[in-house]
Amino acid sequence: MRTLKTILLGLVALVILLVIGGLLLPSSVQVQRKIAIDAPPPAVFEVVNSFKRFNEWSPWYELDPAARYVYSGPEKGVGARFEWQSEKPEVGSGSQEIIASQPYEVVRTKLDFGSQGIAEAQISILPAGQGSDVTWSFESQFGYDLLQRYFGLLYDRWVGSDYEKGLANLKALVESGAAPPAAQAMQISVATVEPVDIVAIEGTASLDPAHITQSLEAAYGKLAEFMRANGLEQSAARIAINRFYDESGWGFDAAVPYKPSSDARTRAEKAAGGGPIKVMRTYAGQIVKGTHVGPHAGLADAYRQLEDYMAANKLEPNGQSWEQYVTEPGSTSEGELRTDVFMPVKPQG
Repeated sequence: MRTLKTILLGLVALVILLVIGGLLLPSSVQVQRKIAIDAPPPAVFEVVNSFKRFNEWSPWYELDPAARYVYSGPEKGVGARFEWQSEKPEVGSGSQEIIASQPYEVVRTKLDFGSQGIAEAQISILPAGQGSDVTWSFESQFGYDLLQRYFGLLYDRWVGSDYEKGLANLKALVESGAAPPAAQAMQISVATVEPVDIVAIEGTASLDPAHITQSLEAAYGKLAEFMRANGLEQSAARIAINRFYDESGWGFDAAVPYKPSSDARTRAEKAAGGGPIKVMRTYAGQIVKGTHVGPHAGLADAYRQLEDYMAANKLEPNGQSWEQYVTEPGSTSEGELRTDVFMPVKPQG
């Protein structure tokens, strides 16, 4: 009996020691790994800001290629989400969702492991010369779960080795050129623009660059003829206002700003009558603006960068976007073409 009592007292003492020891352990854990990638921040961000290519660099995918993946929400940025299910315990089941996305700098995700708890991870990108320094970190709060506090002592070894492998995979993917090319990050600003007098005409084109150029030039040709006939003088670079852009093609208003005078607008409106040419003014108010440098075929990336900026800064769209061709293809090489892109936004506050 005395022996049994001694054993019980020993077990109680051990439990008390474990509880006290657990309470003294950290209630959270952070694991962090870094790597240098020979590619600019936009190229890295383009990959990590979406889950569609996650399995190309994930350190866990090869553990169970037969695992089931379900994607939901937007394709990239805040709200993008995927769930996984695997029969293998080292992969398990859970979900991951992007909860913060700062273009070219930070992507933060929430990880839900079901009964095993919730954690957050973050990929931070800093420019380093012509490349990027990328940091992948993991954070988990244990609260008063003493068992998890003890497991927390092993997280750096468990998670750290996976993160090292994942970053090495990411580096290989981005540097190989297999990642989608990302245009150089634009300088983006928020400003207020005043209305500009323009003459405009509707046009449509397929998504083929050659057809877009042909359709625009045909539209600008009609506008030039109208302006010559009515004594209107061009005052700024030509504009294309977006009406729609989808799988069916591009719908636009080709427009040319003209110098206002006491009777220029009245004369133009009278000449236009009810025909296809419209005499109007551009949007006035707050906009987000970026300047794209390079071929016009890359303008889609400029719009994506502006959309990412708006999402990150909680700016809401407020009308039709437009682009203004600061330099023209006929007199400027493709690599030096400059196009200002404008997206109207609702005033903050």
